[in-house]
Amino acid sequence: VTMPEPQVIWAKTPSEVQRLLPEWIELFHEAQPDNPFASPLWLMTWARHFTRPDELFFAVARVDGRLVGVAPFYRRNYRASGVVWLRRVRLLGTGRHTALTEITQVLTQPGMERKVLRAVTHELVRSKDEWDWAELTLPPEHGWVEPDWLAGEERAFSVHSGTVACVVLELPKSWEQFVASLKRNVRESIRRSRNRLRKTGLPWSIEIVEDPGRIPAALDRLIGMHEARAAMRDKPRHPDYFAAPSHRGFVSEIVPRMHAADQVEVAMLEVSGEPIAGLLVLRAHGHVFFSFSGIDPAWWDAGAMTLLQSECIRRAIERGDRSVNFSVGPSVAKLR
Repeated sequence: VTMPEPQVIWAKTPSEVQRLLPEWIELFHEAQPDNPFASPLWLMTWARHFTRPDELFFAVARVDGRLVGVAPFYRRNYRASGVVWLRRVRLLGTGRHTALTEITQVLTQPGMERKVLRAVTHELVRSKDEWDWAELTLPPEHGWVEPDWLAGEERAFSVHSGTVACVVLELPKSWEQFVASLKRNVRESIRRSRNRLRKTGLPWSIEIVEDPGRIPAALDRLIGMHEARAAMRDKPRHPDYFAAPSHRGFVSEIVPRMHAADQVEVAMLEVSGEPIAGLLVLRAHGHVFFSFSGIDPAWWDAGAMTLLQSECIRRAIERGDRSVNFSVGPSVAKLR
């Protein structure tokens, strides 16, 4: 049976988007994307912190009334000397405050990716009097924008501006299989990190902060270690995601909300009950994303982050998760 073509309507006010939210959350769970940043909880919190209500510009795709796709755009005017010179449409999470939202996408019903993308593209072009430049981020399953989708439309064209790579590890069924798959130098790094902590004679442990009441304090400690890591000048450069103070406010709201929905974990490596390294672990439908991390500089040489990440991978395997995304941007450390 051929699925009918989706029909796209716009949701441009907070009340329209709020009415959409229950269906959007349901679509997120039905579609089961491996991208935690596609969560409506993440995106709507981001919108409250970094957009104005009159900037919402959602393209909503339906088939026979059923929601099959959401393109959560926002539209922003750029001015010079008081005159609007560019009206730009982007997906929530992109733009100036992008450090924490690493992957954006149009959420679609499985099997409807191309149909929804085509319908959203057509509707964008038909509405081109309301904007000048629109940006889409397309995951591999969405393919690309085809030229004939724009055919016959005056002044409409598309440009491929770049590709962003992530380092993704497919997880085996057991920890033993995972360890056996590692290169010798990586196995040695994990072993050395354990031995260095053991030689201190101090008790150490990995803690996943489960108590909702402890999340704010743990998050503050993690952010503090992240900032300390970014400030280290004699080590490989690491960006400070919280150089913009507004990012701390966003994270302080979104992490407890996603923790309540089982979409995030705060992982800590502790020595004598004190955190020496931390990692924010995002979760989406059996897939794990390592978000921002932090470390106490005094423990840098102990290999604390190697140990913490390996234990988070062990936990993901034991839970039956299928992959770990080490975040955007290949590096030697990730590719190991």
